[in-house]
Amino acid sequence: MFRKKQADTTNKSSSTTTDRIAAMIVRLIQQLQERFVELMKGIVNKLGVAQSKILFAMILSAAGFYSLYIIGAALLYPKKGIQLFKPAAIQQPEIIYQDDRNNHQQLTIADSITAEKIRHLMTYFDSLQKKQPKQYDSILQSRPGLMDSIRMLAQFYSSQQKQEAYEK
Repeated sequence: MFRKKQADTTNKSSSTTTDRIAAMIVRLIQQLQERFVELMKGIVNKLGVAQSKILFAMILSAAGFYSLYIIGAALLYPKKGIQLFKPAAIQQPEIIYQDDRNNHQQLTIADSITAEKIRHLMTYFDSLQKKQPKQYDSILQSRPGLMDSIRMLAQFYSSQQKQEAYEK
């Protein structure tokens, strides 16, 4: 029992000394900051408006030129093995069929099936809106842009079919 108390008192005394040292360091830093602020206020108060604008422009331009220097050095002299900018690879679609006629026919069939599915989806949402408005509203609240996207897809496929009919 006595040993635990003695050990606790030694830890408390060492923690209080470190706390005291830390508090002294903090006070010293605060005093240095206050002196620096007073010095800067004195310098700025002595300057006129035109001189303070010139000083501001000089500091701003120095910071800007330094930033440009850092960017230029990074671009012109990159470290070995590190690339700042990597070119993005362009993904090309795979050719499904070698014969263009078969490929065009398959795509036309897929487009007509997709357009039909979109029409069925639009009629489903219309009937859902009339028969179960609460469920329709909950779907629109969870996916606000869904109906707009479906309408845009339907417009796209209908215009595509009109264009194909015009070309024939």
